[in-house]
Amino acid sequence: MQLLSKQYLVAVALIVVSLKAFAQSSTPAVDTGAVREETRRYVGTPATVTGMGTINTLPKWTSTSGALADSVVSEVGGKVGIGTTSPGATLHVYGAADRDVFAGFGPDPGAGPSMNFGYAGISIGRGAGFFNVRPDAGSTAPNPSLRFDTVNIERMMITNAGLVGIGAFVTPSQLPRGRLDVLEPTQLGSSVGSSALVTTFEALTSNRVAENLWFVRSAAGSDYNTVRLRNGISNDGSFFTPDTTRTWWERDPGADTQSWGTAAATYMQLTPAGLNITGNLTVTGNITSVNGDITGVHVLNAVYMDVAEWVASESPVVPGTVVVLDPKDGRRVVASSRAYDTSVAGVVPEK
Repeated sequence: MQLLSKQYLVAVALIVVSLKAFAQSSTPAVDTGAVREETRRYVGTPATVTGMGTINTLPKWTSTSGALADSVVSEVGGKVGIGTTSPGATLHVYGAADRDVFAGFGPDPGAGPSMNFGYAGISIGRGAGFFNVRPDAGSTAPNPSLRFDTVNIERMMITNAGLVGIGAFVTPSQLPRGRLDVLEPTQLGSSVGSSALVTTFEALTSNRVAENLWFVRSAAGSDYNTVRLRNGISNDGSFFTPDTTRTWWERDPGADTQSWGTAAATYMQLTPAGLNITGNLTVTGNITSVNGDITGVHVLNAVYMDVAEWVASESPVVPGTVVVLDPKDGRRVVASSRAYDTSVAGVVPEK
């Protein structure tokens, strides 16, 4: 091998000298002294490389004397394997099913600080993969943390306390506050009807069925007093805006109200003043306590059961007396004074 290398270098030297001579004269001439000089310059003292290896396996130095042997790295058909001679991916780091194998980035993958990811067949159990940011005594909350970016913008983070934030948490005041914190990075518009879709949960059916959560601007403004939180059901692509969604529930922190409806119609509203219902109220069961009056523009059509109840009366009534609702006070009864009275409440029993 040493002789062949010298011959090769001598040949190169001869070619170089010949090219120099050709450039200086149209009649080529060989300067034997120049050839000897070029030979000395390029030949030098050759290194001795010894050893045998395996095909497709990268060699490594095993001594300072130039000996080589197989490393744990192989390359087959453009795929690189570590710990395997038959890599199954562009980069394949092999580990047994019941062992840990991972990659680490940082000063100390064992104790930290570092970011590790890999397979945890023994630490967690077979079939378990993991991402882990090791402890770092010099870090400041929310670090050590995991960050996930797209197009150079942070989209999600997991803090050192295990809080998950989805959105662009750019300032300390915007850090995740709960186990799951979804932050819409675009500020809600100030005009009436401005909205921002925060979350969607969908089910696969013959059409799209989704539960959506919006922030909606109920009046012109820039603070929470004009913002409502609307939760609605969408059952196809035409009900994906706050004013068209089906079966919605809305909370208004500014007015301290809750409303229920569908599309643009509100059929029930709970306010500090009371409950407002548009439509009929059907009660299955008993209304056990009324601390106030039941009023209306129509006669109260009640269905009375064969059960005796204590009802107040302005004057004493004897058993067997037919009583009607007191026109002065709907919570009392009086003895009936005319036939076919439509406000009959019942008959006073003996006991």
